[in-house]
Amino acid sequence: MLKTASQAIEMLISGALILYNITAIQKLLNNYTDKNRFVPFLKILCLASGTLLAIFKGTETPHIIYPVISGTLFYALIFLIQSLFSSVSKKEGAYISFIYLTIDSIIQSLSLIITKIIITDTNNKYILSSSLYFSSILFGIICFILIKRTKSTAERIRNSVRLLPKSIYILVLIALLLIGNLSANLSISLNSFNKWTYTNSILTILSILVFIAIIISLVSKSVSKEYYEDLSHLMEKTVEQQLKHYERIDALNEELRAFRHDYRNHMICLQSLLESKAYEEAEEYLQEITLQKVIENKSFFTGNSIADAILNDKNAFATDCGCTIVFSGCISDLIPSCELCTILSNSLDNSIESCSRIKKQSPFISIDCAVIQNVQIIKIQNPNNIDTTTTIKSDKRNHGFGLSNIRTAVEKLDGQMEIPSKSPIFSLEIEFPIRQIK
Repeated sequence: MLKTASQAIEMLISGALILYNITAIQKLLNNYTDKNRFVPFLKILCLASGTLLAIFKGTETPHIIYPVISGTLFYALIFLIQSLFSSVSKKEGAYISFIYLTIDSIIQSLSLIITKIIITDTNNKYILSSSLYFSSILFGIICFILIKRTKSTAERIRNSVRLLPKSIYILVLIALLLIGNLSANLSISLNSFNKWTYTNSILTILSILVFIAIIISLVSKSVSKEYYEDLSHLMEKTVEQQLKHYERIDALNEELRAFRHDYRNHMICLQSLLESKAYEEAEEYLQEITLQKVIENKSFFTGNSIADAILNDKNAFATDCGCTIVFSGCISDLIPSCELCTILSNSLDNSIESCSRIKKQSPFISIDCAVIQNVQIIKIQNPNNIDTTTTIKSDKRNHGFGLSNIRTAVEKLDGQMEIPSKSPIFSLEIEFPIRQIK
């Protein structure tokens, strides 16, 4: 009876960790929320079914149908909670749950194999069951600690996962299923030992660990590949914006040259009209040449040519979306071009997108910059009607990376990024030291 109660408690702890960690992973990757009123009840029912599973397994001669029903209910409720009653898609919720439970199952099987290798009494059901629960609890605690430690880098992790192509998700799923099947079959068939089975077991465990390491390496390299492709696209965007800026400067110079060429002729005409006392004609002529477009209606002079190019380019887009960019201050010309482009382009894209959702007439985006004691300060504010930093676009794989990219660029400059408020005014504050170019 004591052994059964002990296993029930172990299963209760293991089940609680499973539910918490899967939910925490969804929050980490997708800003998951489980506000449905049925979720707490389903979680209690899930833990109760898991506890019953442990009790039935702990009895000497349980009817086979009882552990099957309680076990099926336990896992079915986990999938129901995480897929049907979460804010993420049903596929994502089910996938995260399945991956976590598969890894947990693999660890339990490996624990069972190791237990059978160490302990000769393979018929002791209590020891074998306890090893399963203990390994599950240990895995849950490790996941709990890792999740807590990765909260500060949640955006980066979320975007890295989103960069992975669907084929990688499928390959990971298939690989884990094969590993799980291999480890489960070995743990079941391993009842008697000799030197061959001992060697085979050790080699199988090592093979499984190597296989898992290969999967992790594959995922990591896939994320790196997508990241550098994204970085390459950003560099192309930087060059394109610079080219547009220089084209504007060239067009402005052409207009100034044309104006200088006609200036003497204009003055001769005005002098002739004034000498003839044709004052009304002279006034009309003066108004006509004054209205000529010499300088663009909206130009930015920040002290940094890259920033000028980005602001002028984004201002044209902002005007089309019905909003206005207002700039004040200065931006150092010693800031690396790539990082500056990442910060300004992504932040202005986000601001313009937010303003386009605002029904208020002519919303404006304010950019206040200053250099204080060799530290660049950038503050960007705009109206915002949603209290979240996650993209609301349906194509989440190709959108929602702006803030993460900004944070990465700021960290490269050894700076800090803060978001003091999200709604009704979204405020982004950035500061980083300015390094002298050697």
